[in-house]
Amino acid sequence: MRRGAPLLLVVVLGCPAPGIDPDLTPQDLFLGPSATTPIPPPDGIRVRAGTYNIHGGNDGTPEHIGAALARLDLDLVGLEECPEDVAGQIAAAADYPHHVALEGRALLSRGPISDPTHHPLMAGRAVLHANVELEAVTFSVYVAHIGWNAEGDLQARELVDTLLAPDPNPYLVMVGDFNDEHLSTQNTILEEVVVDAMATAGVYPHRISWPATGFDGSEGSQLIDLVFFAPTLRPVVVDADVVNLVPPLSDHKPTWAELRFPRQPVAYEADPYAAGRDPRGAIPPEGARTPNLLLNPGAELGLEAWTPLGGFEATAERDHQTPRAGSGLFTGFARPGDLPYAAATQQVDLAAHGAEIDAGTMALAVEAWTATGFGVRTASGAVSNAARPYDDAEVLVELRDAEGRHTGRASSGRRDTLGWFPWSARIPVPPTTRSADVVLFAHHRNTGGVSDDAVFDDLYLGLAPLDAAHSILGPDLLRSGGAESALAGWSAAGFRVDPDQTALGFMVYPPWTASGAYHFVTYREDAAAPDEAELTQRLDLEPYRAVQDAGELAVRCGGRLRTLATRATISLVVDVLDADGSVFASRSSTVEAAEWTAVESTTWVPKGASGVRIRVLAQRWSEGAAAFADALYAWPVRVTPPR
Repeated sequence: MRRGAPLLLVVVLGCPAPGIDPDLTPQDLFLGPSATTPIPPPDGIRVRAGTYNIHGGNDGTPEHIGAALARLDLDLVGLEECPEDVAGQIAAAADYPHHVALEGRALLSRGPISDPTHHPLMAGRAVLHANVELEAVTFSVYVAHIGWNAEGDLQARELVDTLLAPDPNPYLVMVGDFNDEHLSTQNTILEEVVVDAMATAGVYPHRISWPATGFDGSEGSQLIDLVFFAPTLRPVVVDADVVNLVPPLSDHKPTWAELRFPRQPVAYEADPYAAGRDPRGAIPPEGARTPNLLLNPGAELGLEAWTPLGGFEATAERDHQTPRAGSGLFTGFARPGDLPYAAATQQVDLAAHGAEIDAGTMALAVEAWTATGFGVRTASGAVSNAARPYDDAEVLVELRDAEGRHTGRASSGRRDTLGWFPWSARIPVPPTTRSADVVLFAHHRNTGGVSDDAVFDDLYLGLAPLDAAHSILGPDLLRSGGAESALAGWSAAGFRVDPDQTALGFMVYPPWTASGAYHFVTYREDAAAPDEAELTQRLDLEPYRAVQDAGELAVRCGGRLRTLATRATISLVVDVLDADGSVFASRSSTVEAAEWTAVESTTWVPKGASGVRIRVLAQRWSEGAAAFADALYAWPVRVTPPR
C-alpha cells in the first residue's frame, strides 16, 4: 500500500485539467452593470447647453474644436476667449446654423439668435446676451466670463444687479467661465438669482473643468465652467458632464447640462431625479438612524477617542470656517510638519455583530461633513475667498478582520468645498470583518507655506442591517490596492509607489493621490527603458472554489486611474486564466483623461478556470506623460450563472 501511493499520486497529477468549457466565448465572461430602470424626464423643451473656454484657439484648430462640440449634441454653446473670426469657423465645423461673437465671447445655437448685446463689466470683463428661439419659445441666454478673488465678487454683484435680477424672462440660461465654483463667495452672489446645474446634477464636487491637464493650476483645480438657469420655472436637470478631450484643445474642458423646461411657464411639481442625487440620500435621515458608533463625533471633547497624526487638532475656528454644529470642529495642519497630510483615526469594534457580518447581512451607514478653510482678498468693499490651491478633506472607512488585515474600504474622495458639504455611503460589510477604522485625512497642498486647512464635523457611523444578504463573499482580494503597503503582493515593472505630494521633476504642481497617503506612479529608469509599465497580481480564489464550481463566482474589480496630460494610456485589466495558465479572456478598462477616473467591471469566473490575474498597464508614459493608479480593489461576489 505504501509503495502504491506515490504511483497513484503521479497518475492523478498527470491527468490533464478539464479547463474552461470550450463552448464558452471570452465575451460570455464579461457581465454588464446591474440593470436599472431609467427615470424618464418630464415632457418639455430640451435644452442641452454647454460652455467652452477655448484659450484663444491657441491649443486646437477651429476644425478640431468644432468636431469636438458636434459630438456633444448641444442646442446652444457659449465660447469664451474666442476671437470673432474663429467663432465663425467653429460654428461651421460644428454645423451650427446660427452664431454671434462679440468681444471675445461667442454663442452658437441651433435656434435663431436675435438682439445680441455686449455688456461690459468692471475691470475689463463682460457678458454677451442674446435671445434664442428653441421650439417656439424665446430663451434669454447669457455667455459670461468673469474674474476671481474680490474682483470676481464685484463682477458677480454687477452681473446680478444689472442683468440677471431685472431680466423678466423665466426661460433664462447662463453659461460661461466663472473662474470659481459652487460655495465660493462670488458664486454665492450669482446663486442669489440663478441655480448651478452642475451642482444640481451632483457633478460638483466630484469633477473639475480646469485645468485640462496636470493636477493643479495657480488657483488649484476647480469646476468653474458652468451652466446656470433661473429658478422661476425650476427646469429639471436631466444630465450634466465634464468632457475630457483627448488631446485637450484648451486649458479648460467643455462642460454641458441637459435641461428640461416646461412648455408653459408653470413650474414642474417635482424633480424626478432629486432623491437619487441627494448627497445625504445613501443612508436614513437623522431621526431614523441607529445609534452613532463613533465617540466624540463633533470635536466637542477635543480629540478624545481619536488618535491624531501630523498636527491634527480640534478647535473652534479655522481659516474662516466655523463648526457646522456645536462648539468644535476637527482640522489638520495646524502647524507645519514633515508629512503631506494630517490625520486622525478612531477604531470601531464590530465583533459583536460577527454572525450577521459573516452571513452578509450587515452594512455600515456613514456620513461626514467636510469643508476647506480659505484666505480672503479685499477690494472696494468686497471680501472674497482667495482663489488658490486649497487643502483637501477626505473621510476614509477602512474595514479589518480580527487580525487587523484589510477587508475593504470606502472613501469620500478628496474634496475642497468652501462650505460644509456632506458625504454619505452605505457600505456592505464583507465576511470576516471585525472592526472599522474611520480616518480623517487633511491633505495639504503646500501652497508656499500658506495653509487652507481641511475641516470636519458631524461624523456618523452606524449599523445598517440588511433584509437580504449582499453579494460580497469575502475580503478584498487585492493586497495593497491603494499602495498603502507599498508593492506588497504586486509584481512591478515601470511602476513605483510614491507618497502624496511627491514632485516628479517635470511638473509645476506635484501629483495628488486619489485617496489616502500613497499611489502608484509610472517612472522611467533611463531613456532606453521600454515604453510600457505594468503592475501584476494574481488573486487567491481557493476559498471560493465551491462557489466557482457552482458557476456563481465573479470578481468585481475597479479603482481610480488617470494620466498627467493625456499623452499616456492606463488600463485596469482582468485576465481569466485557463487550466494551463494561459489567458482565456481579458477585460480592459482604459483611461486617457488627465483626471482621476473611476473604473469598474464584473467578470464571471467559470468552472475550470485556474485563476484570475489583475494587471495595471500603462503605455506611452515617457517623461511628461506619466500615469497613475490608486484605490484598486477586487471583490469576490456571488452572481447568478450567466449560462
